[in-house]
Amino acid sequence: MKPTPAICFAADVKKSRQMEKGRLLSILNEYQLFISSLYFSIAWTSHFAYFYLSLSH
Repeated sequence: MKPTPAICFAADVKKSRQMEKGRLLSILNEYQLFISSLYFSIAWTSHFAYFYLSLSH
């Protein structure tokens, strides 16, 4: 029994959707890493500024 073009097409669509999902997840991962590093640098900077201000007074 040969697979019909419709079945092949459905399989292709499913595969491309999985690839798309994987790409989206990797983008989300990088974005999350960027956000957390940004948050960390902001928190570190504010902490340092607070420490500096408390020393100067």
